[in-house]
Amino acid sequence: SGAGLKRVPAGDQAIYIGGLVTTASDRAVLEAVAGTLEDAEMPAVLLANFDIGRQIDLVVATEHQVLLVEAKGNRTPVRGQANSAADWAAFTGTGRWAPFRSPVRQADDARLALRDRLALFLGSSAPYFPGAVIFAPRVPQGSDVPAGDFKVRIGDLTDLCTWVTQGNGSSGVSLAQWRAFAADLGLRRVSGIAAACDGTLDAAETLVDTYLNTFCATYRTKADELISIPCEGAPGIETSLGFAEAVAAGDSIALIGRSGCGKTLAAYRSGILAAERGRVPIFVGAKDFEGEFGRLLNREATLLGAPSAAAMLAACQRLDRAVLLIIDGYNE
Repeated sequence: SGAGLKRVPAGDQAIYIGGLVTTASDRAVLEAVAGTLEDAEMPAVLLANFDIGRQIDLVVATEHQVLLVEAKGNRTPVRGQANSAADWAAFTGTGRWAPFRSPVRQADDARLALRDRLALFLGSSAPYFPGAVIFAPRVPQGSDVPAGDFKVRIGDLTDLCTWVTQGNGSSGVSLAQWRAFAADLGLRRVSGIAAACDGTLDAAETLVDTYLNTFCATYRTKADELISIPCEGAPGIETSLGFAEAVAAGDSIALIGRSGCGKTLAAYRSGILAAERGRVPIFVGAKDFEGEFGRLLNREATLLGAPSAAAMLAACQRLDRAVLLIIDGYNE
């Protein structure tokens, strides 16, 4: 632990929630912060998933600083500016950039709302606290995002764990005041991370993990048979191995070639690489399509251990897991 930091007695880390944490990114930041502060033996008050006119993902209050956290679970590349007014964009499966509200603006609005609500509670002015946009577990590969500024920082879980243990002065609001503030907001104190989170998150993780393990066991041997075959057409993709890498990274590409040239093996390889990188591949054969695409998806999902395609897709949504749909032989 850091020099001068006090050991955390039992009960000196207080977690309060407005509602059960229901998304994987929100749980990831809460787990990371709670674990880091416990390891650093720093007393803290954590306020998670509550609404004060603005939805707040997490407030981390220690004796030395306060940090408001806006959690993001993006799995595809994003790009944006530190300017809170400018929209950001996320890369989509169709190969285009779709705009979405700036997370910097979300964090900035939330931290100002927090200050106003805290000042109302204290009956006096409250300090300005910094915010942080945190991509959990990391900023997606291929993203173009700034580092942020003194008002709102931008980083990942590793950055967050560093930031919450910094500071050696006073935050301006005592931990006792934060506990009283939590009570005033009607937040509920919980015993730990498990009690703070919706139990269906664990069920969703088990479902997806089981499916991915079965997917890899089913298709890895065939995927390993892929050899490097020259490709042309897509910029930067020169071989079938490069095609598989690009698809696994999030590109949407059609692979066209004569029968027996290795297209199906390349599709298998794409799925295996995607699974290894946290995406959830669904492999279907177009020849099995009989007029209902949902039934085709359901057949593949259930064969690999999921209760249904709908259940698996719902789990992926809850866990912020990107889905990769692979259609083999679409012209058959």
